Amino acid sequence: MENENNQPIPLGELGGKVTYNAVIKMEEDKLTVETSTAKDFLLFQLEMYKMQIKAEPKIDKEDKHFLKLIDKSLKVLINKVEWLNLKKVNLEKKGIEFNFKQLDGTEYIKGEIEEVVLTEGYPIPFLARQLLYPGVKKEEEPKKKYNKIAIHTVSQFYGDNKQLSLFSDSKIENFKKATGLTLINRPDSYGVVLNQAQRRVLEGILKAFTITDYKGDKEIDKNTYSEKEHPINKIDRAYSNIDKIPGVQLTQAELINLSGYDTVQGDKTDVLEALSFLGTKQFCFYWLRLKTDEKGKPVKDKKGDFVKEEVMEVGSLFRVKYVRTEGGELKYYEIYPSAPVLDQVSNYFLLVPNNWEEEVKELTGKRASSYTYQFLLWLRLQYEHIRRYNKAGGKKRKAKPMEINKSWEEIAIALKMPKSMYKANRKPASKKIQEAYTVAIKLGYLVKVENNGAIDTLFLNEKYYPSPGELK
Repeated sequence: MENENNQPIPLGELGGKVTYNAVIKMEEDKLTVETSTAKDFLLFQLEMYKMQIKAEPKIDKEDKHFLKLIDKSLKVLINKVEWLNLKKVNLEKKGIEFNFKQLDGTEYIKGEIEEVVLTEGYPIPFLARQLLYPGVKKEEEPKKKYNKIAIHTVSQFYGDNKQLSLFSDSKIENFKKATGLTLINRPDSYGVVLNQAQRRVLEGILKAFTITDYKGDKEIDKNTYSEKEHPINKIDRAYSNIDKIPGVQLTQAELINLSGYDTVQGDKTDVLEALSFLGTKQFCFYWLRLKTDEKGKPVKDKKGDFVKEEVMEVGSLFRVKYVRTEGGELKYYEIYPSAPVLDQVSNYFLLVPNNWEEEVKELTGKRASSYTYQFLLWLRLQYEHIRRYNKAGGKKRKAKPMEINKSWEEIAIALKMPKSMYKANRKPASKKIQEAYTVAIKLGYLVKVENNGAIDTLFLNEKYYPSPGELK
């Protein structure tokens, strides 16, 4: 890369030699850059801003944050496959005019970004975000390695014999009368059952919330939301810990990308059908949570033990608004979560690696049974329950061993396998559970499984599961 005097600009090797092909011209307050690729320009842009910050006599906390962001962006950019050619970019203090073209020569974007802040003629790294992650507005460069999921959400996917006996249709009816809810479908049990496509889209939406630390693109005061969007104030206790309802705004392309799908028609159809299901199918959510007082402090009983309370909500996992242009074309989805997705997510959550499902595919060479995926996530949940119990007990309480003792039938119930399957078709049902054991051992979730003739003892591999903060 050369300046207007044809002198090389030393930008460093940046983790490997990078060849630049650019012409830079200075005209008053305008910097014109012509490069062969968008990658070249972004490397230049980020390095220039980095050098500018370091040249300051004093680097404040915000600048240190941007330096870290820039370094992360550079690492992503260097390894990213080039997906478009940059023909010309004009940087001005009043905005950015640009004309990008894809590799096939067709126009990609044309217009002006006015919200990008320029400092002394150099933009901060938000233009890089627009190019590195086209259509994804969240600050996710490099992408977070995990999904943050409330334990109350994860618990909806699993059950036990106690849940089966607690549920009754009268509870649905009482909820309906208290809230005025219109039942589209009547839940016949507690919890949620999803197919693979629905689970992937759910995880994609939760990625968007994870990126924003569950603040979303907008937050609505609970009372305003209850009045204008959904009568959550009529739902007993479910939203008592929640002050604001966050919503993420995702274009169709963003949703497909976050869910790990391609934009081919078949994948697009799967994603749209899954989103419709997540936004309309009504479930009966049930969870136990730590009871808190008016000041948010945990409540204890006379023995000094923490008090738990039962909470219930009937509704869809998400409430989805379709925001359209005046011409009726879809602009984006505005997605708001139900109570179990939000409740206590700041301190009672699982960190689930984004690539955990890919590891299963790599091991099996094909898509494994849905019960295998269910089982692996269930193991993460069980490990976290034991870890939290042991941590909260201190030295006075005996720690629980990192093991699970259940019959295969009890595990089948936990995974919400239909009764008609594990009772009437015991052999194939047992085989699916055994296959899940095998995958869990090979991937490192379990050390081994022992059976005494009636009970399976699952020995959790403590080294496999991440410690709090390890995936951040």
